[in-house]
Amino acid sequence: MSHIYKKFVKERAAELIAETERIRNVTVIAHIDHGKTTLTDSLIAASGLLSKEVAATARLLDYDLIEQERGITIKASGISIVHSFDEQEHLINLIDTPGHIDFSSHVTRGLRLTDGAIVVVDAIEGIMVQTETVTRQAMQELVRPILFVNKVDRLLRERKLSGRKTAEEINKVVREFNAMLGKYLDDDRLEEWEVSFNKGSLSVGSALDKWGIDFTTLKHRTGDSDNSGDLANAFIEILEEIEEIYYREEKRKELMNMYPVSRVILDSVIRTIPNPITAQEYRIPSFWEGDIESKEGRSLVTCDSNGPCICLVGDVQPDRHASTVSAIRVFSGTLERAKPLVNLRTGGQVKSLQIGLSMSKTKVDLPAIPAGNLAFITGIKDIAVGDTLVDPKLKDMVPMIGLHYPMEPVVTYTMEPLSLSELANIPK
Repeated sequence: MSHIYKKFVKERAAELIAETERIRNVTVIAHIDHGKTTLTDSLIAASGLLSKEVAATARLLDYDLIEQERGITIKASGISIVHSFDEQEHLINLIDTPGHIDFSSHVTRGLRLTDGAIVVVDAIEGIMVQTETVTRQAMQELVRPILFVNKVDRLLRERKLSGRKTAEEINKVVREFNAMLGKYLDDDRLEEWEVSFNKGSLSVGSALDKWGIDFTTLKHRTGDSDNSGDLANAFIEILEEIEEIYYREEKRKELMNMYPVSRVILDSVIRTIPNPITAQEYRIPSFWEGDIESKEGRSLVTCDSNGPCICLVGDVQPDRHASTVSAIRVFSGTLERAKPLVNLRTGGQVKSLQIGLSMSKTKVDLPAIPAGNLAFITGIKDIAVGDTLVDPKLKDMVPMIGLHYPMEPVVTYTMEPLSLSELANIPK
């Protein structure tokens, strides 16, 4: 796969890294087993980096041996894909994160580096504990959400609900999600960020069967009508058609061509998630306490590629060849290979061996990475998650605020009878 990734970066992604307005940085978050990695496969396949036939089962970003054996995501993993929207190609830097609470620190790291989050929710289980935990983390980092209600096929096939009843169950999940957002956002931001079909921030479908429905799907069905009644009827009508297809198993694969989930999700990302220039204007003051009116402050909030280089470290992994491989975001300036940087935590000057884009476990070298991009950097010793790397001229700059990990007490207890004869007396 590495040669495919390298060709993709050189021929398609490399020319977009300087087009800041056409970049989106996104994390995929959810409760465990709600379908994050399954969905991510389909998004990757849309860029030609994975066969559409094996997408949803390949779990491409779960490349660690333990992840493959256990079928769960343990580490955050990133990849860059390209999507065409309104006749323009966009670069989407995607981070898939774990859903299990034991690995939620990886979610925090991914959110700090990105500006948007694809929140995946199981249509049957609805909003779960970890759904709220990761969404709360996203809101604290001012990461804008879009919602994908997944496993709608289970409502149709397992619970055998009608199209209308299925739509009601989906609406219930959406209402609960927006109510949850209201707990963590002020009124103005809630009004802007709450999800809906009309805003392009809501989609529903099945990641496993690779189909999805969004506002564009409904508009197309109604002949471009904006009437809410027409759109609601179109939604129910499409769900009823999909229900009929599930009764004819041989036609099930047609769904991914009729309503491709990759188009639905990636359109939503481009339409709803802000580009780095827009996002950094309101995000930077939330995790940097320096003077916004200073040269470096203005460069940060405007995502200026010509300003001084300022990067934040989001992940560090050991490497037998280069000491360490670190995932970073370039918030200001342009990161250049082997150009000196200062680690504000240690005060030491460091140089990279390689820089470039992470494509799952493959690292593709590039000579320079402009502001607004996610990247990898190798060869730096004494580096840690949360470190701020800057141009040597900014060695006295205020570093970015450290990451805040959710710490919630968990109490486990057991009750046992003194003798088995008393077991029935324990209340259930």
